[in-house]
Amino acid sequence: KIDNSVGKYVFMDRDKVNKDPNITCSHGLHVGSLSYIKRAYNDGQIVKCIVNKYDIVSIPKDYNGSKCRVCKYKVAGLYKD
Repeated sequence: KIDNSVGKYVFMDRDKVNKDPNITCSHGLHVGSLSYIKRAYNDGQIVKCIVNKYDIVSIPKDYNGSKCRVCKYKVAGLYKD
């Protein structure tokens, strides 16, 4: 239950985000490329996010680096086809 309203900053404690790239599904805020999001979550609204590279905790080895776990992002808007 995360408030992803446009303009909001979403964050969690960095030490609660799984930093192990060998574990593909785990704790953390997840962001991904448009191709990953459309393939994995194609039944809902897509939120555009801005992520500072210093807030990236891990890039899981699955899906060729198209998703990552972060500790913070800003909601920039909603994706429209």
